[in-house]
Amino acid sequence: MGMESEAAALASERTTFTDDQDIADWARGYIVIEYREGIVDGYPDHSFAPKNNATRAEACAMIFRFLEHVNNS
Repeated sequence: MGMESEAAALASERTTFTDDQDIADWARGYIVIEYREGIVDGYPDHSFAPKNNATRAEACAMIFRFLEHVNNS
């Protein structure tokens, strides 16, 4: 949705997630953007678990927050 250049610019930025080193380089910029926008927030232990599959509930929560963000923009 037009975030490619912003994500590329943020690709080297580190997150505050405890497992930041496990986030794939190609995804990092997008995750930084989504975290800033409140679409993803990680787990209570401050991890992101980028190698795990998202549950249905997690996917629904992200989609819901994304739609809220789009509707409020």
